Amino acid sequence: MQRGEPTSVTQKEFRFEINIITSLHIEQTSSKTTSHKTQATRHKTQARSMIFTKTAIKAFTFLALVGSAHSAKQNGRNRTQTLKYLLSFYHANATSSDVNKVVLSQSNSVSRIREVNENITSVVVSKRADLEELLDGLPNGTRAEVNYDVSVFGWKVKDQDSGSFRGRKLAEETPYGLTMVEVTPDSFDATLPLPTGNIKVCVVDTGYTPEHEDLPDTGDMPDLNGFDQYGDKWDKDGHGHGSHCAGTIGAMGKNNLGVTSCNPDPKKFSFYIGKGLSDQGSGSNAGVLAAVEKCVEAGAKVVSMSLGGGAYTSTAFDLFKSLYNKDTLLIAAAGNGASSQYSYPASYPHVMSVAAVNNQGDRASFSQYNDQVEIAAPGVDVMSTLPNNKNPADKYEEWSGTSMACPHVAGVAALVWSYFPNCENGQIRNVLLKSADGGNTSNGICDEKYGFGIVKARAAYDLLAAEGCEAGGPARDGSQADFSPGGCDQTMLGGSYPPTPSPTPCSGLPLTLHLETDQWGGETSWEVKHVDGGKQLQGNGYSGETVYNKEYCLQPSPGGECEFTIKDSYGDGICCGQYGDGSYEVKLNDKQVASG
Repeated sequence: MQRGEPTSVTQKEFRFEINIITSLHIEQTSSKTTSHKTQATRHKTQARSMIFTKTAIKAFTFLALVGSAHSAKQNGRNRTQTLKYLLSFYHANATSSDVNKVVLSQSNSVSRIREVNENITSVVVSKRADLEELLDGLPNGTRAEVNYDVSVFGWKVKDQDSGSFRGRKLAEETPYGLTMVEVTPDSFDATLPLPTGNIKVCVVDTGYTPEHEDLPDTGDMPDLNGFDQYGDKWDKDGHGHGSHCAGTIGAMGKNNLGVTSCNPDPKKFSFYIGKGLSDQGSGSNAGVLAAVEKCVEAGAKVVSMSLGGGAYTSTAFDLFKSLYNKDTLLIAAAGNGASSQYSYPASYPHVMSVAAVNNQGDRASFSQYNDQVEIAAPGVDVMSTLPNNKNPADKYEEWSGTSMACPHVAGVAALVWSYFPNCENGQIRNVLLKSADGGNTSNGICDEKYGFGIVKARAAYDLLAAEGCEAGGPARDGSQADFSPGGCDQTMLGGSYPPTPSPTPCSGLPLTLHLETDQWGGETSWEVKHVDGGKQLQGNGYSGETVYNKEYCLQPSPGGECEFTIKDSYGDGICCGQYGDGSYEVKLNDKQVASG
């Protein structure tokens, strides 16, 4: 059973006056929906999104695996070109080696196969029927999910046409972000005892430049090593993004060169580099997962991921959960979409999602905001190290993005953990949140824009010195993932913070959206905009066959009318038929103004 070719984008519009008594004006073309997920339902229901198990009926498996193909059609390419998937065996009595055996017996089914770890294999097929044939030969419980593309979350601000970083550099500079997160000599000075731990930090990115004058090489850091991928070496960074992120974490200090960092002494920490992205700054979900796996195998305690792309997959969820239970602290950039959309891997509950702020501590305009954002750090005009392959003068540049915020948190985590190496990852995580500066949050505690606030290294150190590891809650000894909801729901696990104040009353009109998606929830999007103004509310990025209930606060329109538009990018609507029975209902002031 194959899904029909897409039609033009389907959408339905409702226009209503936002007075105390609402009236509804409908402009109809078809039907579709979407909403933003609540924290309570997302991780429980999202595992159903784009997961196709061996036990599913063939018809469902067949249509579900359209995943990455119809978007290619909409870009003008052949719908049946090669398709990339992840096969997961976390819930099956099988391993990646079993896939190799099946592939050998079905030589025409798979054009490329790669083992990520014993529980995950990536495959490339030319058509869905080939994948179905492969699944038929694998044990029940095998899951197949789209192997999404991922890319860097940072960009070069501008050429440094003048100033100290063009040409000869006379003295070392302390980037403003280090002062903000309290890792300068004024914060961590000689009066503190020496750390007793040596934390290994893994940077999963585009690579590393050990020959850079300000980055540790094997002479400075004997156990410096990494993982090669994409036909590239880990110690070659043809893009620059990875070296920039690494510089924020561990550029060498007190050498009268370039910049300093969160961990300026290469004898007190170590790097492992996972080539998770190519020299073009892009890669695949499988490539990132493989790099993260190698990082943990190499002993990394902190993993920094300034990248993202695609949607939730249970395969990545299962891997991150297992690594979190192995006492690894996973940190990722929240995304640069300037929206409330979830970015992955940051939005998995076992990963710290990092928002970006500017040099005033205000949220960066591009930084994504949602209920999985957990902490914030400097991410605007951040100076750090770059490869100097093309122009020897360009050794340092300012870049922006949540990519630049992420390594600040990773660097602080490694520094603080090195003083208290007996603490668990969850305890360090919770202490970083508990000691963060939440002054810019909407309630003084935690919100969707800043999480718990800007990370503060010295405040975290002082809290641990005063209260011990228990400041972050009791030790969990292998069950940390069970106490990791993420975002503002990431509790202190034995610590305490002020009682949550009552919700801020809505200053406009309360709007409630109830949405039930079909099997293709990712095709659904919606928005509310003022007829005489701009967009006010929006939602997208939904899981399939999932129920969402979300309350919003709609500001009155100067002209008195707003328009609600719901779209289906594929063009077949959300109801009704072989792909599920979706529906939606919109209420304003508890009165229904749209449904379908």
